[in-house]
Amino acid sequence: MTTGEGTGLAQAEQTEEDITGALVGRLFEAALGAVDMVSVYLGDRLGLYRALAEAGASCMGSASWSACPPGSRSSRQRLPAR
Repeated sequence: MTTGEGTGLAQAEQTEEDITGALVGRLFEAALGAVDMVSVYLGDRLGLYRALAEAGASCMGSASWSACPPGSRSSRQRLPAR
């Protein structure tokens, strides 16, 4: 076997590994997309987006502590960093 033949075989194996890696990556991204779609569907069906829109609008522009729920992002941003 010559050096040229060995290199060609290594390139073919690497190409197969690259193709397999690309396929696995695409399948993983598709699975993440499916999970995102299920999350959006459930959020819509449970009314979470409607509740977020109603509560978020009153909380975001408010300067008082009482307008924001304790776990909301605005209240966490007001706490000092530890």
